[in-house]
Amino acid sequence: MKLEVAGEDHTFLVPLVERLNKDRRVEFANYEKRHPILSEPVLYVKIQEGADAFEVLKDAASSLNEDYEAFERKYRMS
Repeated sequence: MKLEVAGEDHTFLVPLVERLNKDRRVEFANYEKRHPILSEPVLYVKIQEGADAFEVLKDAASSLNEDYEAFERKYRMS
């Protein structure tokens, strides 16, 4: 899968790529941003045969969201 991720930067894409690469269904995940101002980052994900690329991406994003929400709860408690 090749996906242009408009409006996002390293802050979102580094943890997303890291989470994707931990998934057994993913063979390879990375992104590139050719120009810091003029281009949007492009996410590349190669998945195992038979897996659904959008499901893998959704699972990784949901997992990150859960981690961020847990962090926020702990932060608000202190």
